[in-house]
Amino acid sequence: MNKLRLTKKVSFYLPEIQKDFTIRELLTHTSGLPDIKTVKELNPETEYSPVEFANIADIDPEKPAFRSDLGYNILGLVLEKVNKESFQETLEKYSAAWNLENTYFNDPAATNEAKGYLFGNVSGEGLELQEASIY
Repeated sequence: MNKLRLTKKVSFYLPEIQKDFTIRELLTHTSGLPDIKTVKELNPETEYSPVEFANIADIDPEKPAFRSDLGYNILGLVLEKVNKESFQETLEKYSAAWNLENTYFNDPAATNEAKGYLFGNVSGEGLELQEASIY
């Protein structure tokens, strides 16, 4: 019982997405979607939303594969829609089923948790190195 088809357009799962790319293209970073920082720099007045940013982004599918955090944010929304639960719940369910003891979603008790950092944050408040925010 497959819930997700790699060849389906993302708009099949999220009709509010007005762009034309597939699940496979998001997973392989070939959708042409830019990263969040690029969209924010071009649209500083727009509040972050994966759907809004995808709809206003300039997509260039001819561009070589580019790792797009925006694309993975959209994949998270697709998983939530398909599984009818939050991304966190899905991650926790599969981590438990596969005995992935060190895979979790923001465990505040973890002392050895890796933290993401950005050089030049998405809020445009300078180029200093700082802890990445959770979108």
